[in-house]
Amino acid sequence: MMSNPVKVSKNKLGKTSYKVAKSGSFFVIPPVAFSVADWFTQYADEPFDWHYPCHPTLSSLDVVMSEHDGDQEERHESDVATATPELARPPLYVVVLFNDDYTPMEFVILVLQQYFGLDLDRATEVMLSVHYEGKGVAGVYPRDIAETKAQLVNRHARAEGHPLLCQIEPQSI
Repeated sequence: MMSNPVKVSKNKLGKTSYKVAKSGSFFVIPPVAFSVADWFTQYADEPFDWHYPCHPTLSSLDVVMSEHDGDQEERHESDVATATPELARPPLYVVVLFNDDYTPMEFVILVLQQYFGLDLDRATEVMLSVHYEGKGVAGVYPRDIAETKAQLVNRHARAEGHPLLCQIEPQSI
């Protein structure tokens, strides 16, 4: 026969308290001002799930440690030599601004300062190369960063009503 897992008792002040059995120990639940599930999530030492029976759980570290306890005598040097991986810098891409007849020069300078962190003199140089040569290099970045910057510039230009075009190209070595 199974005993009742919830015990109800009254304290000296006449308030009702509930005790819930869990793994041989008891939790004392204060008078119900909120649900029992809320109490377990706020005050219990470990999460409590009503769908599963109460049992102690092993952490994954305990399982790994118990699997490798006897392996120390069996360890030996392997016949295969391991090599350190060769690290290489990611390929770089050039962020290029293209000339058009409608975007104001001041807007191009603002974009270069805001999105590429150029000072006023360097931004003016790049803007003039865009104006006179048809395109200008705003910066050199890894692919993900270059794509993100180009998309941000294009969105900002469209939001402001300018046809400024910004694209990325592989950097020639």
